[in-house]
Amino acid sequence: MIGKLNRAMQQEVMNSFNKQHNQKKILVDEAYYHAIQRDSEFLEILETCGVNHHTGWDEAVEIHEKLLAEYEPDGEEY
Repeated sequence: MIGKLNRAMQQEVMNSFNKQHNQKKILVDEAYYHAIQRDSEFLEILETCGVNHHTGWDEAVEIHEKLLAEYEPDGEEY
């Protein structure tokens, strides 16, 4: 059963490729999706409250961009 589920999930991902918008969809664990959503909302709140003007903001962005450069596949953004 697990093998069939994995093949079904893989097929769903392959079928979900949207040629019109050149976008591919992926399947992720629901808990992971909710964690990303919460983090995104929290970052929006921080920026709305002006945290991006905090003295450590530029340093944090620089560290983040450095890590992205190390882990991003060639030319791809997340």
